Amino acid sequence: MQPVPVVVKSAKPIVAGALIIIAGLLAIAMGALYLSMDADDFEEAGYTPVSQSEISLEDLEEILNVCGGLEFVFGTIAVLGGVFALMRRHFYLALVGGIFGLVGLGFLVGSLLGLIGVILVALSKDEFEQAAERLEKSEYHY
Repeated sequence: MQPVPVVVKSAKPIVAGALIIIAGLLAIAMGALYLSMDADDFEEAGYTPVSQSEISLEDLEEILNVCGGLEFVFGTIAVLGGVFALMRRHFYLALVGGIFGLVGLGFLVGSLLGLIGVILVALSKDEFEQAAERLEKSEYHY
């Protein structure tokens, strides 16, 4: 009879997944905020271009729409990566999700949460590999 391998499970992937998901949700919220802004909002806030060299309100609105779309995409990828980290599956996808959570800004707090999540995912690589080995040995695949 073969000895039963020791399974090491820590809370690092769970905490990492939660932080990455929060970073992704903050990025999605920031993207939605950017997408909801228009030129009238800037006029109400008191921004008016003084000279021709400054950016126009319409150009500023277009820039924010592009940034909002990117934030939304980055946040969605981060949420998916956080879910993979919670499940201890697909190490590299969880790591990529954390990186997108870091890049997604998320009111700047999201970047810090994404960074901590990336570090925790990287530190728990062995747990992802153990989970993959257990999945291969089991007869049920999810």
